[in-house]
Amino acid sequence: MFDIDPPEGPLKGGTLVTLLGSNYEDTGTIKCQFSRIGEKSIVVPGSYKSPSQIQCITPKFYSSGYVDLQIELRANHYSHPI
Repeated sequence: MFDIDPPEGPLKGGTLVTLLGSNYEDTGTIKCQFSRIGEKSIVVPGSYKSPSQIQCITPKFYSSGYVDLQIELRANHYSHPI
């Protein structure tokens, strides 16, 4: 993953996020994991759009702050966080 667009969103969630990268594959099991230090990670389904784009919808959060985002193309194989 190189970048995400948009880089931020509202606490209520529901923002369509595009993950920009390269060599993505349509595995049919794409997931996006949002995590914050000290809180349980939230995993949502992801969608393959092209070899350079994956999309997912942000979940609801209860406090503001930095969130790590990782993608899972295959079971238990997550990308480095961005």
